[in-house]
Amino acid sequence: MQGRTRRHKAAINGIDSRAQAKVGVRVRPEAGAAFICLPAMLVQLLYAFRQLILVFLVSTGALLTTTSAEAALSTECQKLNTDFGSGRSLTVANIPGAATNTTSSWSYSLSAGEKVTWQSTGTQDPGGTTSALFRIFTDTTDPYVDADTTTGSFSRSGTYTVASGGEGFYLDLEVTRNTNETSGASVTMTATCSSATASTNANLASLTLSSGTLSPSFASATTSYTASVG
Repeated sequence: MQGRTRRHKAAINGIDSRAQAKVGVRVRPEAGAAFICLPAMLVQLLYAFRQLILVFLVSTGALLTTTSAEAALSTECQKLNTDFGSGRSLTVANIPGAATNTTSSWSYSLSAGEKVTWQSTGTQDPGGTTSALFRIFTDTTDPYVDADTTTGSFSRSGTYTVASGGEGFYLDLEVTRNTNETSGASVTMTATCSSATASTNANLASLTLSSGTLSPSFASATTSYTASVG
C-alpha cells in the first residue's frame, strides 16, 4: 500500500507540475500585450491626423480667399499705394537752385471699379512770399479737385472711383517762391487705392471629405470641424 501511495503522490505531483507548466505558457504572451493594441493606436493616430488636415484646409482656404482679394488690385493701383500710402510732402526747400517753383507729378492708369481715397493738407506762409498747392485730375476731369495756400492753410479729402478701365489718374504737388526763400509754405498728400468690387469675405465656400462624416455640417462661417472616419 505504501508503494502505491508513493506512486499516486508522484503521479499527482507530476500532474501538478505539468499544470503549472501549462499555466506558465498561457501567461507569457501578456508581456507583448502592447502589440494587441497596435491597430487601435493606428486608428487614433489617423483620426488625429485627419483633424489636423481639416484645420489646415480651413486656414488655407481663408488665406487663399484673402490673397485673391488682394490680387484683384491692378499693378498701377498697387504702385499708387507704394507711392502715397505713407504720404508725400513738398516744401519750398525742395525748389532747386535759383528756380522759383517745382512740381512733382504722378500718373496712373487704373482699372474700372478701383477707388482712390486721398487726403491733402497745405500750410500757408505767413509772409505770403511762398505758396503750395495740390491738384488731382483725370482724363475726363481737369482739375478734379485742387487747393492752394494763397487763400490760407487747407485740409481736403475725398474719393474717386474709376468708371472705365485704363482711365488716367494724376496727382500734382507744387510749391512756389518769389525769390530765394528756403522755408515757407508746404503741402502733403496721402492716398490709397483699393478695389471697390473686391470682397472682404474670407469664408470658405465649401469643404468636402473623401470619406467619413463632418460634424457639424458645413457652414461658411464655421472654422472648427470634427471628422468621423470609423
